[in-house]
Amino acid sequence: DIPGLQILNKDHKWIDIDKCLKYYHIILIPGEILQFMTSKIYRATIHRVICLKPNRISLPFLILPKSN
Repeated sequence: DIPGLQILNKDHKWIDIDKCLKYYHIILIPGEILQFMTSKIYRATIHRVICLKPNRISLPFLILPKSN
């Protein structure tokens, strides 16, 4: 349980994700390509990672699906 991942809510306040989770989860953050491909049905999430402890591991996984 290492804090640091935050998302920006509709009130423009940063929310700590680790305080919202009780168990280990995989967190999916839709990006701008998914927002474009779905005509804004899925919106890109504005997020940031604050490194509070040196042993945090973040693993980005990027996919560019075909548009057809």
